[in-house]
Amino acid sequence: MNSQGQFEKKDHKKFKFVIFFGIFGPLIYFLADLYKFPLITYFPATGEFFLGWRSFSEESGPAMYWYGWILASAILSSIFSIFFTYWVSLRTKYLVFLSNLIWISIFCILPFLIHSLKFYWK
Repeated sequence: MNSQGQFEKKDHKKFKFVIFFGIFGPLIYFLADLYKFPLITYFPATGEFFLGWRSFSEESGPAMYWYGWILASAILSSIFSIFFTYWVSLRTKYLVFLSNLIWISIFCILPFLIHSLKFYWK
């Protein structure tokens, strides 16, 4: 922001990136969880990392997929956000649309998230 309280060009790019990351981050995390797409699988009992999804085995113990989902979400959200930051020209009328789109995407994903956590409430 400059001395007159106006945003500079580089601030608009940061703002666009944050808006798109806020849209794509939860969406990609949800899809990675739903379709079992972690980039890495971690077995804390043995301290091993594997690329992709690896199922439970007796010698390696239970797997932690959360790290892979976060990594997939961060990388893919960054790629999509950079792409849309440079390819979509946002004007004032689009900012209102994008801020509404964030809330709409949150409320659309919320029922599926609650459904995916239903085994905790047995």
